Amino acid sequence: MQGRCSNPIRLARPDAGALALPSQQLDPGVEAVADIEYGAGAPEDADKHRLDIYRRHGAVRRPVLFFVHGGAWVRGDRKQYPFFGSRFAREGYVVVVPSYRLAPKHPHPAQIEDVADAFAWTVRHIAEYGGDPARIVVAGHSAGGHLVALLAANEKWLRGRGLTTAAIRGVISMSGVPDVTGEAGARVFGNDPAVRREASPLFHVRAGLPPFLITYCQWDYLTLPQQARRFHAALRQADVPAELVFVAGENHISEMTSIARPGDATAAALLRFLGGLE
Repeated sequence: MQGRCSNPIRLARPDAGALALPSQQLDPGVEAVADIEYGAGAPEDADKHRLDIYRRHGAVRRPVLFFVHGGAWVRGDRKQYPFFGSRFAREGYVVVVPSYRLAPKHPHPAQIEDVADAFAWTVRHIAEYGGDPARIVVAGHSAGGHLVALLAANEKWLRGRGLTTAAIRGVISMSGVPDVTGEAGARVFGNDPAVRREASPLFHVRAGLPPFLITYCQWDYLTLPQQARRFHAALRQADVPAELVFVAGENHISEMTSIARPGDATAAALLRFLGGLE
C-alpha cells in the first residue's frame, strides 16, 4: 500500500487473513445502545448511517473512544465489534462504533464523509449518552486507522462540519494505511494521483495535531510496518507527540480480534495511551 506497491493484501503469514470474531457477549455492567442514526442519505444506505454506543451502566461525563472498523474500505460493519465496545466500556469509556458506506459502490470520499458526520454527531450528542464531548479519542483498525488519521490530519473534513482538530483529544491508528498513493488504492480512491495524495494522512502531517498512537504487528500485511514507521517519523519531525508500538505474535486480523483477551498487548498499549491523555 506504500509507494507503488500493487498488492495491498499480501500477507506475512498465510493464516493472517482469516476473520474469527471473539464472543459478542457484553461484559457484566456494560450496555449497548444500538442503531442510532447519525446522518441521512439514500434509503438503501440507511443502516450505514447508524452507530452503536457501549457504556457502563450509569455512565456520566466519561471519556469517549470513537472507533472506526476496518475491512479495506470495502467490507465490515459496526455490528462485528461488540467485543471491542465492551472491552473498553468496562474500563470506563463510552465507546462509539459507526458504520459507513463501502467501496466500490461508494468510492472515496464517501467513507471519510460518513466518518466525519458520525464524529460530528458524537461531539454534539454524546453527553446525552454519558460521554464527555471534550474528551474524545478517535481510533481505527486497518482502513479505519486510515480514516481516523485522515479525519485528524486533513482538517477540511472537520471544518465542513463546524469543527476543528481541537475536537480530537488523541488518535489511535492500528495497522492503518497512512499512504494510499500507490496503484493499489485506485479501486477505492480513483486513478487521479492528486486525489490519492489528498486522501493520504501522511501528506497532511503538520505541527499542532493531537497525539498519535500507531501500532503494527509481527505478521502484518507486508507494507504496513514500513508505512507505520514512516508515518511515525513524519509526525515526530513535525513535533507531534507520537508513539509507535510493535505488537509481537499477532497478525493483521488477530491484532484486533485478540483485543478482549486477558493480558492482550494491544489492549494494554491502547489503555496506556488513553490514560496518558487524561
